[in-house]
Parts: sequence; C-alpha cells; structure tokens
Amino acid sequence: RRRIDMTVAALVAEHLWDREMVDAGIGRAWETRPGPFQRRWLAGLRSLLGHS
Repeated sequence: RRRIDMTVAALVAEHLWDREMVDAGIGRAWETRPGPFQRRWLAGLRSLLGHS
C-alpha cells in the first residue's frame, strides 16, 4: 500500500510538484494547530522532503 506522504515526496523529487508550494502547505497546516497525529505526519513529510 502506498503512503500519501511518500507520494508527495516523490512528486516533489520528480519536480512534478513545486517544493515551495508543498512547504507553504505544510506551514499552513501547522498554523491550524493540528493534533498530535497530524503534527507527527507533517514532521515526517518534512523529513522526507529533506528538511530538519
């Protein structure tokens, strides 16, 4: 089964999605004060994208 976070990271890596667009989306998601699961998922996505 394919994970959506890995799919997003692959789309960015293949230059099909703009990294800045994805980063902005992650930032907007953080601003909504997500719950613990969402925070872990967003942090994992940032990690997959190569952010610290």
